[in-house]
Amino acid sequence: MRNLVGLKQSQTIQTSAIKDWLAVTGTYAAWVLLVAYGEQMPILLLFIAGGYVTCLHGSLQHVAVHGSPTKYRWLNTWIAYPPLALYYPYPIYRESHLVHHYCEGLTKFEFDPESLYIPREHWSKLNFFSRFIYRFHFTLLGRLLIGPFVTYYQLLKGEWLQIYSGDRKRIGIWLLHMLACIGVLYFVSLVGSMPVWKYLLCFVYPGISLTLFRSYTEHRWSPLDDERSIIVEGSAITKLLYLNNNFHWVHHDDPEMHWSLVSKVFLEHRDEVLRKNGNFYYKNYNQILRRLWKDRLIDPLHPTEPV
Repeated sequence: MRNLVGLKQSQTIQTSAIKDWLAVTGTYAAWVLLVAYGEQMPILLLFIAGGYVTCLHGSLQHVAVHGSPTKYRWLNTWIAYPPLALYYPYPIYRESHLVHHYCEGLTKFEFDPESLYIPREHWSKLNFFSRFIYRFHFTLLGRLLIGPFVTYYQLLKGEWLQIYSGDRKRIGIWLLHMLACIGVLYFVSLVGSMPVWKYLLCFVYPGISLTLFRSYTEHRWSPLDDERSIIVEGSAITKLLYLNNNFHWVHHDDPEMHWSLVSKVFLEHRDEVLRKNGNFYYKNYNQILRRLWKDRLIDPLHPTEPV
């Protein structure tokens, strides 16, 4: 006879699997429906719903990196692979994100591939316009408005440099990615009779912006490693949108923890978590949104960069 602990563990695994497949099927079904009937919707509603679903798909890609919804990496890859946001090739995102988790210098540009800080030697070579763009990008308003363009530019530039330096395997990854993007746009045009410009405007742009909204204050520099990742409790809407990645400190503390358990772990150990992360905490995303008009232009140099 199985003991109670074993029974609870089994129930937890079953519940997690159900939530995984609900998230997967729900996301793709919602995307197909929005594509199919998007031309009949008011453009503002399509902008909100399309952005939400595209961002949610990005969250699915994130949990796939960490081992969901199945125990098979190849299957998770195929489930998460379709580039609904026409952005990161999934294999490159996976590689980069895992480095981000296990690097020794979180937020430091020379170690952390997800750091947006710019080395001083590079900053000193930028012209006035480029500096303005990067400074604006470091404000919340800038991250939401021009963030998709800046991050895509940085991605392409970084990938080109890696390919130019000899990493030829990336060529095949990008060719497959471009074919997949063409497939997504063909499906959008064929099934939804939606112009490409509308898909870019109402799905891709707001989807990436919502992702950047989450990551805007996700990390900060601190001499203590434990104080570099945030906790945002959020609402049911944002918890679903980010699949609990808003409880970011808990996720970094145990990257392999199933996404559906992260919020529960935080609530059970709330005081301990907030003590460890230096109370780097927001109750909800409305508190972050209030920074929209307050954040000033700053030099995007890491606090530890020499003056």
